[in-house]
Amino acid sequence: MTKFRIDWFRAETLGDFGELRRYFERVESQLDETSRLERYVIESQPKPKDWDTYQETIQQELDTHRYEFEETLPRILIYSLVTSLHTVVEYRLKGICNQVKKRKNLPISITKFQGNIVEKASNFLKAFNLPLLQDGEIQRLRDFILVRNCIVHNTGFVEGSHDENALRSLISSEACGLSLDWEKRIVVPKTYFLKSLDAFLDMFQRLFVALDFGSEIMVRVEDT
Repeated sequence: MTKFRIDWFRAETLGDFGELRRYFERVESQLDETSRLERYVIESQPKPKDWDTYQETIQQELDTHRYEFEETLPRILIYSLVTSLHTVVEYRLKGICNQVKKRKNLPISITKFQGNIVEKASNFLKAFNLPLLQDGEIQRLRDFILVRNCIVHNTGFVEGSHDENALRSLISSEACGLSLDWEKRIVVPKTYFLKSLDAFLDMFQRLFVALDFGSEIMVRVEDT
């Protein structure tokens, strides 16, 4: 008899990251197509004969269109993706610790540790001499949480946000790709989201291997 086994927690975790990537790609392509069609409609209108009327009608519509599709909608999309990615990472980090507790029959859970999810997960793994989060992973998580908190708690405005100084320091570093717009609101490029998604996916894959989780795909385990 042939039997197959799959680690469903690992598979579902990786599936969460895949869903976010597909959502981003689908919505981005739809925005591009919608932008093209709406711009075509605007530009197909009869052109006023005088320049002032053109500026007050068609050009104004084009400017509004440009701002919406180049500034407003991309910002809302990326902000929502950053928030969603944080939710996935937080939930799955907590989940991987709960899975380890269950599989290894450990006496206490991650909920007994204080701090944010990074501190809780790190202390839980350390307490039981398990493979730890790497320094680079911890720093990326902390930086990402700074960005997420600014979005969630301050609508992206840096001034007056929690840990404002740390956030400004992060934005000033060239490597992250973050910047501020004319309103002093944080600009998060899609590359930042995609690089973060890939980095966190790699982090979970490394942890799954280090913690001896099973395969995320069906594998044959017995053939008699």
